[in-house]
Amino acid sequence: MKGSLPKGLVHQPEFGAFDAHGPSRIAIVEQKLADQLPTERTAGGQAAPRGPTKPSPQPPGLTSVLQRNIHSLQERREREEAKATFEERIAQVMTRFTGSMRFVYLHLAISAAGSSLI
Repeated sequence: MKGSLPKGLVHQPEFGAFDAHGPSRIAIVEQKLADQLPTERTAGGQAAPRGPTKPSPQPPGLTSVLQRNIHSLQERREREEAKATFEERIAQVMTRFTGSMRFVYLHLAISAAGSSLI
């Protein structure tokens, strides 16, 4: 087949493409993706893709690192709360209340009462 191709073209039967510099990029990507898919044989001998057989392994020691970080964050929060000034504590109470559903219900009730008076 090489003799029948114009000069500079290379036949790449495994990729099914002709290019002056070898296989086309699309053909290479398609082949790589096909090679990465795990397959198993069906009853008829056909290749069928299958999923992973077991979950990905977790890195060793991950839970101890997470526990240490959580503990450090809790200690930091406690230190910051202990150092907070009176104004910061009032602001924290107001923030906590305005971010709650009680505030939403109270706001709706006041808005409904105000609109019924109009």
